[in-house]
Amino acid sequence: MLTKVWTLNIWVWLLLYPSVTRKALQTFDCIELLGEFYLRADPAVHCSGDVWWLMAVLASVGVFVTCILAPIALVTQMALTLTSSPTLTTTLTRIPEGQA
Repeated sequence: MLTKVWTLNIWVWLLLYPSVTRKALQTFDCIELLGEFYLRADPAVHCSGDVWWLMAVLASVGVFVTCILAPIALVTQMALTLTSSPTLTTTLTRIPEGQA
């Protein structure tokens, strides 16, 4: 049952990862218009204003969590789950002699 939960977790992350990452990184995509820098996704926001700095801090946390921390945690948890699984460990240790 636990492996099914982790398989579902991996699929959810694979589906959400690109859109969440792209949305978080949009905060840093600024364009120059008439000598001023504006956010490409919302031209009403100056890229050096107070609103943008707040968005940049939140987006930086989001990028760190979704792009770095979550994949590392997912891989670590999967490795721990696979090494502690008795059926998988038994299957891996019973290799026929001719195939080793």
